[in-house]
Order: sequence, then C-alpha cells, then structure tokens
Amino acid sequence: MNGQKVQQFQAHGEQAVKLTAMAFDGTEQRLITGSEDGALRFWDFTNGTLLTELPTVQESKVTGIHHNNQRAYVSGWSKQVTQYFEPKGDNDVVYRVWKRHHAEEIHAMCAYANKMLATASRSGDVIVWNLDSGCAICQFNVGENPLPWTPVQRKHDEVKDPSKTTYQKPRNPGQRGISEEPQKARLAVEKVLFLSSRENRPDTAILLVSAANGYTYAHSVHPEGGLLGWFHQKEGSTVSSMTTDSRDHTLLTGDSHGYVALWDIRKYCYHMRSDEAAPFKCQGPGRRDVDEDVASNRRVLLKPPNLLNSWQGHLNAVVHLEVVESFQLIVTAGVDCSVRLWTIAGEYVGTFGTDRWCLYEPDTLSRRLPEGLKNGNRSRLRRDTVGAL
Repeated sequence: MNGQKVQQFQAHGEQAVKLTAMAFDGTEQRLITGSEDGALRFWDFTNGTLLTELPTVQESKVTGIHHNNQRAYVSGWSKQVTQYFEPKGDNDVVYRVWKRHHAEEIHAMCAYANKMLATASRSGDVIVWNLDSGCAICQFNVGENPLPWTPVQRKHDEVKDPSKTTYQKPRNPGQRGISEEPQKARLAVEKVLFLSSRENRPDTAILLVSAANGYTYAHSVHPEGGLLGWFHQKEGSTVSSMTTDSRDHTLLTGDSHGYVALWDIRKYCYHMRSDEAAPFKCQGPGRRDVDEDVASNRRVLLKPPNLLNSWQGHLNAVVHLEVVESFQLIVTAGVDCSVRLWTIAGEYVGTFGTDRWCLYEPDTLSRRLPEGLKNGNRSRLRRDTVGAL
C-alpha cells in the first residue's frame, strides 16, 4: 500500500450516471456496482472486465448492496429489497422482490452474518429481515417507540413466501404489527450497523442506528429486546458513517463535519445488568415521552461508551470508513472526494492519489495535514487504544 493509483475503469459506460453503491463479493475479486438509474453490474476487480449485468427491476437509485452465498441483496429508492440469485452456466438470472414495508426510500442497509438484514429509511423505520426467506422479523422506529414490533407467520404458510405473512394483534400501544404504510416518522435514520460478533440476546445490543438528531441508538432485535442505550458524538453533527473492527471491540464513526471518532464498545450495552441503566421514564433525545404501560419495565443506558480518540479527517462529511487491522490503520472517504489514510492515533499518513508513502519507511509518511484541517485537533489518545483494533 503506497497510495498510488493502480488502475481505473469506466463502470457504467459513456453515460454520465452516478455510482451510488458498491460492494465486494465474498472472494473480494468481484466488484458489484449500483447506480442512480438502478443498473447493477458485476466486475472483475483485477482488470475491470464487465462480467454480468443484473436485470433492472426498477429504474431508481441504488443505495445498498450486500452479497452473501451467491446471492446479491439490493435496496434503494424503490422502497423494497430485491434478492438476486447468481446464475449457473448460461441460465438466466433469477430474482425475487421482497414484500414492501417501507413507506419511504431506503437509505441504509447492513447484514448480521448470514442470518439477518436490516434496512432503514428517512422516515425513521428500521426493518430486520430473515436473509434467506425475505420475511420481516421485526420493525421499530427510532423516533417513536423503543420496542420492536414482531410479525407472526400462519402455521400452514411457507416461510419462504413473504407475501403470506400475517401480523400479531397489538397487545399495547407500543407493540404494533408491521403495516403496509407505517406512520410518518419524525426522526430520519442515517446509518445502521450490525455488531455481528455479538449473540442476539434481550440484554445485548447488536444493531446500532444513527439518526438525524446526532444520536446513535443501540438496539437488541431479540423479541424481548428493544432500545438499550444511546449516545451523542459531537454537538451539531450527525453520524454519517460507522464501522467496527473484526471483534466489535472498537466502533469508528465519521460525522457530518468531517470528524472521526473511536469508541471502546467492548462492554457497551453488552450483557446488561438492570442496575447499569436508568428507567426509560425520561424523555430521550428527539423523542416523545413514552407511555407508562410501555416504559415501566424498560431501562436504557444513558452513559456513552468510552471515547478513545477523535480528530478531523475531512472538511465535510465522512461517507465511509475502513479498518486495516494488520497495519493498525484507518481509511476515510469524504464528500470532498478525497480518500485518506490515518493511524489509529489520528496521525495523518497521506491522501490516496496525491501522496506517496511506504508503510515500512516512517520517513515517507506525511505529517503535514491537508489544507483546511485543524492542527492539534486530536483528543488525548488513551494508552490502551494502541493495539485495540
């Protein structure tokens, strides 16, 4: 890794169509791209050769792509998830459109191992799906209620047919079935992130949701789970990107002001005890008071995880983060069209395509921040951060 461009290829022909989503397959040898017009293509990442083009179900913006077990899952402004099955030989591509539960465009998507898929919209609705069957497992809204709403299948229905899903009659105002048109929300969702190394338990958060009010919410998607905690990164900003290390020990967030933050989440909302959290009686950030009959037994952690480090990496929003654990490095991409490399201590290494460096030669690493970024903007690095990723 030296920061120089290796290759470049035109992903969507001569037409001026924006690429809006990308993902690798399991081997990381094929690149899957989605565009503003709904086009989906597989590429040989080693040489830029177009391998195949998937059928365009709806000509609408693609915002999320996930690949698992020879299947591609695509979401976006169509408000639905389309599941593509990779063809064998010369057979046609088979696809299936999952039942629509989102009332507005899907803007974020993530997967939990090979079991669940979460989608979120600007309306604040988050829906968790079974990755194999395409059936909705639960739904909640970050601006309305801390409890998940659980769908129920008819006994004689095939699980693999989501069109035959029926829903449990609400027991109280906080436990509703998934409706065709959910209520219009008051709080938009920016990003969702599964903590895939964690077990799905009522007392453990496995799904993080960042909202437009700047808070990040920690949820258990277990039937007996719900909202377990929330915290704020920086006043006046929203979390625009999230990722973790492979063990889910360190959370990395990027915000709308270009700041990157590292959080210690090893014990955050993990196997929570009842004495760790406050009763869910207070009014949460950007939320209405929760009814007593719903909230009386709910306890939510108000204390944020330990902040390990923070620095400004871009002048505008951070749109993507990657961890290079073998070198203890972080790659950041911003709205300013720059991709940069940093140490976990927040030290600037260089900008891809502009600087040249050698990781084994410290003298080649840049120490001068790009123009416009603040010097001395890093918080004091905790000693136990080194080697934490």
